[in-house]
Amino acid sequence: TTFDSPDAEETGIRNQPWINSLVQDTDNNYIISLRSFSQVWKINGNSGAVMWKLGKGGNVEMNTADEFMFQHYAHRNPAGDLMLFDNGSAERPLSRLMSFSIDEQQKKATTKIKTVLPSSLYSNIMGSSMLLPDQNLLTASSTNSRFVKTDAAGTVLWSIKVAEPFYRAEFVGNPFISQ
Repeated sequence: TTFDSPDAEETGIRNQPWINSLVQDTDNNYIISLRSFSQVWKINGNSGAVMWKLGKGGNVEMNTADEFMFQHYAHRNPAGDLMLFDNGSAERPLSRLMSFSIDEQQKKATTKIKTVLPSSLYSNIMGSSMLLPDQNLLTASSTNSRFVKTDAAGTVLWSIKVAEPFYRAEFVGNPFISQ
């Protein structure tokens, strides 16, 4: 559990926090997204030790203007950067698509992608974003029940509305052509 971390008491949370994504990183360790902390942690796959924490109050240095809120779907994108859907909150009712290059030795993050979605696509819960092969972004604006493709500037290239809210959008390449 997250309470196994020796510094868990510093969070002040007494209930087990909701982990909304867990992915195996390229080095066989794990990246987890802890929405209630507004942090993404990297966990050692053998020992379970917390290697670093990105986000407000974390131990990875980052630009405070790029701190995310209540994020979802933290994962490595094809460029090798850590990507996530920044939900925002009532305090900042805008969702952003973000990626960070992380120097794990120096514990420093450099923002690579910071795409602000139009206010009509604000999704205070759930959501996902991924970098597409054409360098555009595929997003799940979950509470709006929309799949959205944007460019890096946030211009909506297309949008599909579906009947019910959903959690994540995933790109699946054409399995019938070699890439």
